[in-house]
Amino acid sequence: MTTHTSNVRQIRSDLWETRTDRPPPGLTTHACLWTRPAGNVLFYSPATEADFEAIAELGGVAHQYRSHRDEAGPMLAVVKQRFGSTASR
Repeated sequence: MTTHTSNVRQIRSDLWETRTDRPPPGLTTHACLWTRPAGNVLFYSPATEADFEAIAELGGVAHQYRSHRDEAGPMLAVVKQRFGSTASR
């Protein structure tokens, strides 16, 4: 079995950071996945599907939270379709 978790960085035992995204020039962002028994939570919205296999191996996404309206783009629907997550504000 191939593991994809090397695409994301473990910050704590229950917190993972996706690869760096650079939405506009001069800005770098990451999505963070909090893994927990009650369902994983994704904070922020990744710019691409590049880390979806790693996220799936870590248990997927039950809920997704965003910090501002700029994150309410097409990737919210892509994450929801792939993982069946609910988006919250």
